[in-house]
Amino acid sequence: MPQPRWIGGYSFGGIVAFEMARQLAQRGTPPQRVIIIDAPAPLERAHHTSLVQYGAYLAYSPAPSPGQKLPLAIIRATTPRHSDLSDIENRQLAIPDMGWQLFTDAAIPVLHITGDHVTMLGPVTASNVAAAIASLLHVTAAPDAP
Repeated sequence: MPQPRWIGGYSFGGIVAFEMARQLAQRGTPPQRVIIIDAPAPLERAHHTSLVQYGAYLAYSPAPSPGQKLPLAIIRATTPRHSDLSDIENRQLAIPDMGWQLFTDAAIPVLHITGDHVTMLGPVTASNVAAAIASLLHVTAAPDAP
């Protein structure tokens, strides 16, 4: 596969991105960076609105990965979600890395974006998420086209 390779995902997609990276690492071709956007690690089973998503979440149970150095990075919302989150989810969201440190021995940069889980990707703040991704990938955004 061509290098460099970056993987990322938002919400449940962040968990999917982590699993893809984990499998690539097991095959000896880890990605250069895995960017997880506002997705707590799958530590505890929690309430989800989509039954399909909930079923996939229940079936997925990665083991902590001591000794593994997956290059994870977290982008997270600064404003807590206002919903029916369980106490377990609220405790997990209070952890700066959202529980992902259990899955890598590498340091995890955590960047905060203004907004909550939904508004952080809205028209006002999406450019902040893009800038955070660019900084994590050490990529300079191309100048605007004329």
